[in-house]
Amino acid sequence: MTEYYAKSKNGQYTETLFCHLSRTLEHAEEIIEKHDIYDKSIINAIKIAAAFHDIGKADKRFQKYLLYGNPKVYHPLLAMPVVFEITKCLDNNLQSLVLFSIASHHTSLHQELYSDVSDIYLEVDDQEYFEKGVYTLSKRIGLDSVDTSQIYVISCKSALNKARELYRPP
Repeated sequence: MTEYYAKSKNGQYTETLFCHLSRTLEHAEEIIEKHDIYDKSIINAIKIAAAFHDIGKADKRFQKYLLYGNPKVYHPLLAMPVVFEITKCLDNNLQSLVLFSIASHHTSLHQELYSDVSDIYLEVDDQEYFEKGVYTLSKRIGLDSVDTSQIYVISCKSALNKARELYRPP
């Protein structure tokens, strides 16, 4: 089993990825309750965004980046194939909203976001462990099933471009 990490300090890993994502989901659930949000689709969108905002950090290139700081790796972009699959339970506008919010959670959202970055595919060292973590978070949100078969074959930019296609302004 390969552990994935979300944070590092001075070249040492400090927080596991699935612990970080779980804690972020807990905070989102507190916010949902505090603000009396009852719309099930809005609740699902909030929970998905919270639980999977950093899932791209599981990529083996990002894990190396955490320790060595080089080369620059964009974990929000790496998250796109996973988040695209998980958000299929949402309507098109909410799906694109969650994808865009995750894609831009460290930068401004704009039309050219990641246009200067080469397209890549998600690569993890331990697919079974990674998919178990995705499944566990999905179940905690209340999603019955998540198809992980496509998350390694759809490119990160393709998933982001699909979000652009999904969005239909009112």
